Amino acid sequence: MKKVLSLVLVVLMSLSMFPAFAAEPFETTVDWDAEYDVVVIGYGAAGATAAISAADAGAKVLLLEKAPYGEEGGNSRYAAQLVLAPKDRDAALVYYKNLRGDFNNQTDEVIEGLVDGLCSVRGWLDAHGAEYIDYPFIEYPELEGSECAITVLVNKKSWSGEFYKFLQKKVQENSDKKTASACGTACGASEKPE
Repeated sequence: MKKVLSLVLVVLMSLSMFPAFAAEPFETTVDWDAEYDVVVIGYGAAGATAAISAADAGAKVLLLEKAPYGEEGGNSRYAAQLVLAPKDRDAALVYYKNLRGDFNNQTDEVIEGLVDGLCSVRGWLDAHGAEYIDYPFIEYPELEGSECAITVLVNKKSWSGEFYKFLQKKVQENSDKKTASACGTACGASEKPE
């Protein structure tokens, strides 16, 4: 019996060396001539938010992720789910400039752009139907302006993946309209690769 199994294994291995019997590489199974307005690489919180926002603006979006379907999201799936969302722009500018300290690698313009983006988080969440609460998490309370460093907790649960689940749901809602998402090592425009 061992000899028969060994012989079958040798025959199968030999056949796989011939192109006619070899498995077709995944990248040859994908139709690569699709057109998109925006391609987002990475399906974490930033990628999901970018894809949702681009689709909201009317763009046809392709969202790519290297992780297999069901394992996408990276750290965003498991992190505390806190989102920075200051209410006071002026205090936030003071705080984030104080965070910079004596380093000069972030210009005032970069910090202003960051703060403006953070100050728009609540409006974005509201526009997309998120439920959230203020969550007091201030990393450096000794810095001037720290009272503005407010975070929000989506769906009122920390360490639960709730914010990422919310983003996934919004991407899924858009996938019927404008967003194609693909997960795997070499992806085409399909929602759930085979």
